Amino acid sequence: MSSIVFRLIILNFLQFAVWGSYLTCLGQYLGSAGLGADIALFYSVQGLVSIFMPAIIGIIADKWIPAQKMLGLCHLLAAAFMGAAWYYGYTHTKLEFAPFFTLYSFSVAFYMPTIALANSTAFKILHSHGKNPVEAFPPIRVLGTVGFIASMWFVNSAYYHEGSFGFTLSESNPFADFRFQYTDMQLLSCCSDFSASPCPNAPSPHGATDTRLPKTSDCRHSGCFPTREWLYSLYSPCSSAWLFRLPTDLPPPSYPASKGWLSTPQHSVRTTQPF
Repeated sequence: MSSIVFRLIILNFLQFAVWGSYLTCLGQYLGSAGLGADIALFYSVQGLVSIFMPAIIGIIADKWIPAQKMLGLCHLLAAAFMGAAWYYGYTHTKLEFAPFFTLYSFSVAFYMPTIALANSTAFKILHSHGKNPVEAFPPIRVLGTVGFIASMWFVNSAYYHEGSFGFTLSESNPFADFRFQYTDMQLLSCCSDFSASPCPNAPSPHGATDTRLPKTSDCRHSGCFPTREWLYSLYSPCSSAWLFRLPTDLPPPSYPASKGWLSTPQHSVRTTQPF
């Protein structure tokens, strides 16, 4: 296994370990801290910020800041807000909705775009190191799921109380009520996962460290429809932006003539209805 693949595996492992730290057990902590009636709002805000934050961060990463640097910046901001949320919970037995919800919302707002930014960076790095992303990326991504599960099990079984640290899944254990899943420690675990994701630089095809989109004229040669870069950002702000960050010497896509596709060296045009 090459060092670059190993680093991408660690990156994906920690990327989803962040999410597994609190996604499945946040409601248990909120219920014990006096916000049980507002659990739905905390889970709904993740979907709400996912509507616009990936678009905003994706446009910034496409036009001004390389994806790997944007990934690190978003993780840093998300960790800062989650750390503040943990400290608020650590110093307050009963939580007030407004301050805790605000800190949590800002944290997930900066975290959600990092999922696609991590994929974008991984595809760029694999291709720049002569690897086929279609074959090399799935085993790397699987370790992200492993990281989510490992983090979830750690939070569900680890406990800390008055200097005592250990693991238990037994409800009869005297420390069962102090497991991380019931306390603010799950937020601290999330912060530790945020830190030090080993994201290597993603060199561009011309040697410079840059993961922004190619120019429109270059995109024509990779089979993309010629249009403005910001339209690509709006259409695929992060989730598929990696497609347009690949080197521009890729062959154009080929579509079967029976489906009504007319392939040309520069782009492919639909000539008939799909059905």
